[in-house]
Amino acid sequence: MLSNKIQDALNKQVGDENYASHYYLSMASWCDKTGLHGSAQFLYAHAEQERDHMMKLFRYVNDAGSHALVQAVKEPAHDFQSLSEIMDRIQSPVQPSRCYDLP
Repeated sequence: MLSNKIQDALNKQVGDENYASHYYLSMASWCDKTGLHGSAQFLYAHAEQERDHMMKLFRYVNDAGSHALVQAVKEPAHDFQSLSEIMDRIQSPVQPSRCYDLP
């Protein structure tokens, strides 16, 4: 079983990965609707990758005998001005893991 501190940090990271997945998905949708299909595919793949990160952490928490939590996801932006804006945004949709700060 994980300590409460570790469990809380991992559950927070689960939420961050889930948000990142939604954020990439939103950007992919914008690209699709504007005809930037190659960029959309790139962003759909990143959305899936973030979801995979989330699921690995989620399963780890449960497998360790603790309780992984599904959290509400903040709604990501939906409207973008350009592909350049999206590329600037994808550099850091998720804050670096807080898990590194744990003793």
